[in-house]
Amino acid sequence: MKEIPSDIGSKRARVVLQECGLINDPTALSCEDIAYSRGVTDIKALNIDGSQGRIMIDGNEAIISYDNKIYNEGKRRFVIAHEIGHFELHRELLNNQVHNDDEKTLSEWYAKGPHEKQANKFAAELLMPSHLYIEKVGGQIFNLDLIKSVADFFQTSITSTLIKYLSLGDFPIAIIFSNEGKVEWSSFSNDFLLQYVPKGMDVPENSVAMDFYDGHQLPNEPESIEALDWFLHDFNVKKHAEVGFYEQCIQLGDKAILSCIWND
Repeated sequence: MKEIPSDIGSKRARVVLQECGLINDPTALSCEDIAYSRGVTDIKALNIDGSQGRIMIDGNEAIISYDNKIYNEGKRRFVIAHEIGHFELHRELLNNQVHNDDEKTLSEWYAKGPHEKQANKFAAELLMPSHLYIEKVGGQIFNLDLIKSVADFFQTSITSTLIKYLSLGDFPIAIIFSNEGKVEWSSFSNDFLLQYVPKGMDVPENSVAMDFYDGHQLPNEPESIEALDWFLHDFNVKKHAEVGFYEQCIQLGDKAILSCIWND
């Protein structure tokens, strides 16, 4: 059975959910209402160049802003939840400061330092309580339809829902984000057979992602690939050369693809 996360961010998020009466229904209140109930006095949509979220803390009060160019509702909710995390976890550290968060601090794979990672864990748990997430995905065969269904239920982005699956899903998976034909980041379930795709690597020729970059439409169903297609640089790839893998992709921007990979 998957374990409920015990990190400081996740634990604090569960306290907030409990105190707000949301532990079994995290969408019963909006992120804005949760923030207001914790002492945030205003939440603004602004044109913030170079940042996606911002918090200004003054003692036990705070003002949160988010970039008005965020059009995905799941991402907007994550940004607000991340800033609530800073308020709950780091108000003394950030008191009387304006703290900005950009794409990197809001991303699990880019975030540097404990405070941003804690705020990300807080946001993920606030929006997708682990005990409910496990109920949604437990015993289910992995596919993107499952992830989309879970994302719809929690009103979260596909990316954040997939990242949560890495630690709580029953099927080991890898997720690889590429932009303009280059790998920008990758992340793996602890029990996925292979664990290394180098940043900056060209998207491999025989991958579903490369079909997209070659101008083809993404298929609706997973397609079979070989371990060597994506994991040529993993020292353990020869051990698993005969294992069947599948790849299914989501387009995240004009030139950005999220590849989900799992094995038989």
